[in-house]
Amino acid sequence: MTYLVSTISKIEALCISIVRLVFTVPRVVPGDMFPAHISGYRLIRVCEPEKPTSVYAIALYRNAAGKEAFAKQWYGRTWCIARHLMKNEIHFYRAFHALSSEQKKRLKKQFGDIYIPKLIYAECTPARVLFLVEKAKGACIGVLSPQKRLDVLDKAMSYFAYVDHVMPRISKRVLIQRKRLYFFATFPMIATRALLRYPSFLFIMIRASASIIRHAAVLFVAPEYRLIHRDLNRDNVRYDGKRISVIDFQVSGITYPEFEIAHTIASYWREPLFVKRLLSGKAMRGIQKDKVHFLRFKAVSYWIALHWLSSRSRKEYKTARSYFLFVHDFSYERTK
Repeated sequence: MTYLVSTISKIEALCISIVRLVFTVPRVVPGDMFPAHISGYRLIRVCEPEKPTSVYAIALYRNAAGKEAFAKQWYGRTWCIARHLMKNEIHFYRAFHALSSEQKKRLKKQFGDIYIPKLIYAECTPARVLFLVEKAKGACIGVLSPQKRLDVLDKAMSYFAYVDHVMPRISKRVLIQRKRLYFFATFPMIATRALLRYPSFLFIMIRASASIIRHAAVLFVAPEYRLIHRDLNRDNVRYDGKRISVIDFQVSGITYPEFEIAHTIASYWREPLFVKRLLSGKAMRGIQKDKVHFLRFKAVSYWIALHWLSSRSRKEYKTARSYFLFVHDFSYERTK
């Protein structure tokens, strides 16, 4: 029965992910829908959305002791992918903070300077998903020197690899699963959508098609999965000089470990000098030691490039195209 429920959950998550690639469901959340008080915290202000089409709203809360927390909420249709991702973030917080005292002690011993904010309150109904979480201290790592930023990111990636080691398997089952079935189902879809948006990209796709198929096959014949954050961009990692705080776990889940560094490189693609540092950093050096790891890295990088082309603004075409060409030209022999 447990296996059946797990299989149904995976199929549901896959279907939702496929819908996300085809449809966008924008919905702005009215700020006045935030509760005045949540678990002893009082509403201070509603933050401006990052984008006009944002499906989330964020508000700042403060308790009597002066501690601050951020509330995040979504209102809308129950099948919207945004609701699924917010529920996933709640699942991650609960799974992480449910670790035993012994497991937390091991984490603190290995990574005492990394902190995951505490979940204070969570609510999930058919019409609304809302949670309140501690405010992360520190500034975005974008203000750090390139070398310090690289050190912080390398440590954060190592941290989630260790969290995967100590977190019970049953806790990880509720998180998003991005396994070989997901990639094989979505590869043709995002490639087709990219070509429909940019017909001139056809010649590049034809040239790269054999390489894409060859590398994608590695995901099927040599699968390996673990917990990753999957979005370690400059806004989701904070540093206050002593402690690294990591936030935003909407897309965190179980997938190929190479996806972590591949997505991080794509996130910083507009900073070529820093990308060079990432390519020579600890995470990439680990991948370069084994050809299978490198082939999986290139396969998921192809997927990220095609997804970028199929879903982002047309203004980003040149940037996405240059990233795709980098992935295509990047070879195992070049990394030695």
